[in-house]
Amino acid sequence: LCATGLVKATALKGPLSLDVQEQVMDPVKAGLELIKKDQLEKAIEAFSDILQKDPDSPLAHLYLAEAYFKTESFDEAIMEYKLASQGRDDNPEINYCLGFAYAKIGRLELAVERWERFLSFSHEDKRAGKIRELVDLAVKWAEGLEEKAAIADGRQTMAGFDKPAEPAPELSPEVKAWLERMKKLKERRLPIAGE
Repeated sequence: LCATGLVKATALKGPLSLDVQEQVMDPVKAGLELIKKDQLEKAIEAFSDILQKDPDSPLAHLYLAEAYFKTESFDEAIMEYKLASQGRDDNPEINYCLGFAYAKIGRLELAVERWERFLSFSHEDKRAGKIRELVDLAVKWAEGLEEKAAIADGRQTMAGFDKPAEPAPELSPEVKAWLERMKKLKERRLPIAGE
C-alpha cells in the first residue's frame, strides 16, 4: 500500500540512545595487574574467585601459582603449576617455574627433572644456559653427597682422618634413588671419547 501512495508512513525517529557502559576488565588481567603491583594477597583472592567459577582455567592456575611463589608458599605454587599444565609436561614455561619451586622446597631431584624437560623443549631459550648451569651444579652436589656418605660409613677416608668407629646412618631410599638418577644424568652429559 505504501507503494501506491494510499498509505502514508510517517514515523518520528527518536534520538539515538547511547548507553555508555563502563568497561569491564577481564578478571585474569585484573589479577595479573595485582601481581604486578605486588598486591599478592589480593591477587590470590582474585584468582581463587576466578577458579571458583571456572576451575579448569589454566591461566588462572598459572597466575595463582605465580602469586603463591612470590609469597613463598611453594607447596601451593607447585600444586597450581601442575593444575595449569593440565596433566601435560610439555609446557616449557611451567617446567621452568616448577623447577624453581621444587628447588625452593629442597626437592632438587624434582627440580632437575623439570629443568631437563624445560631444556628438551627450549634449548634456544635465553634462559637455557643458566638452567644448564643449575643442573650441572645439582649433579656436582649429588656427587659430593655420595662422597660424604661413603666417608661417613667407612667405605672411604678423608686425608688425615681415621675411619669412623661406627657406620653412619643409611641414606634414605629417596636419596639413594636420586643419587642414581644424578649419576645417569652425569653419564648422559659426559662427552663420548672420539666425538
